[in-house]
Amino acid sequence: MSNLKQIGLGAMMYVQDYDEKYPMGLSWVSASDHSTLNWETIIYPYVKSEQVFYCPSSPFSGATTPTNGNYGANRYVMAYSTGTSIKMASLESAANIYLIMDYGTYMTYPSTAVTSKAAWEYLPGMGEVGGNCATVESADPARPDNVSDCHSGRHFAGVNITFADGHAKWLKSSILYHEAATRSATNLSDWDPR
Repeated sequence: MSNLKQIGLGAMMYVQDYDEKYPMGLSWVSASDHSTLNWETIIYPYVKSEQVFYCPSSPFSGATTPTNGNYGANRYVMAYSTGTSIKMASLESAANIYLIMDYGTYMTYPSTAVTSKAAWEYLPGMGEVGGNCATVESADPARPDNVSDCHSGRHFAGVNITFADGHAKWLKSSILYHEAATRSATNLSDWDPR
């Protein structure tokens, strides 16, 4: 929780410095050499600690980069690659919108909170509440740690979350799963900045 509070403060400082826009989740630096910056690199100057990007409860605590097995940014708020990040003022309720959370990889969106798309793309604890962890299970059966994280979660069947206004709190994985599973154009959830 402490890490996500610090990340939230860093994100809010970035938002203040950049005309109320959230950082990109992933942005191209150079198309010629395919170099990119992810949100952790963009927020780093504000938190000044790489350690805050590593979840101490993650089964991937030995990872050499924080992009997998730690925290994921909501792609609907922090755009991916060719999208445009949104302004804080455009959110109806920044205090309710998910920004960054415990996750399998550095970016997230609702469909991967219901069905894993790859070995790293999952919401911790989603298997326990009806989510499909099959891709995680088949991707690396020799590493049961990510399978366990997908099924049971990291924090007592819940995840720590930083919201779009910078505050952080714990929520049950079932809440995020249900909101992702029932989200539609007419039934928006806390995943969606609209």
